[in-house]
Amino acid sequence: MLNPDSGRAFFGRALAHRRKGDLVAALADATTVIDRNPKSDSAFNLRASIRYQLGEFAAALADHLAAVEIDPDDPATLNHVAWVRATCPQDDLRDGSAALRDALRACELTNNEAPGYVDTLAAAYAELGRFEDAVKWQQKAVELAPEASKPEYETRLALYRDAKPFRDTIEVPATEPKGETESRS
Repeated sequence: MLNPDSGRAFFGRALAHRRKGDLVAALADATTVIDRNPKSDSAFNLRASIRYQLGEFAAALADHLAAVEIDPDDPATLNHVAWVRATCPQDDLRDGSAALRDALRACELTNNEAPGYVDTLAAAYAELGRFEDAVKWQQKAVELAPEASKPEYETRLALYRDAKPFRDTIEVPATEPKGETESRS
């Protein structure tokens, strides 16, 4: 029997709202899930990604860090934290050393076979100014990436070859529902 008041129902609805582009409603539902189950790392990560899309970068990082507290060895969560710390458009939230630590752990947990995590590792090296390492790992990410993702990964590879770090860009949507924006967080 389905319980419409369960955290799971709100989680599903948050995903649906996010897909529709109604990030305010998605955020409210993700928060409800957390209120009902404060040990749900997936709810913290969902709310973090919504907050990131809204341009609430510090709150997004705080939510990802709360998810790490719940499950410190979840590679997806470690990758989210590393991505924000390596590429965030808000300068004071970037921390190359912490990004590298978390990206290395995410890659270790996935045997360096998850292209998105290897991509994050390269971004962390670039944030630290270690462009030779960034190029090496970004080349691996390109090799591992599905065909549809290769152009995006190759763009970052060119950036690292030019000794430039990657900065994530987002379009903060208006509060009215719009199409979904892309975000790695």
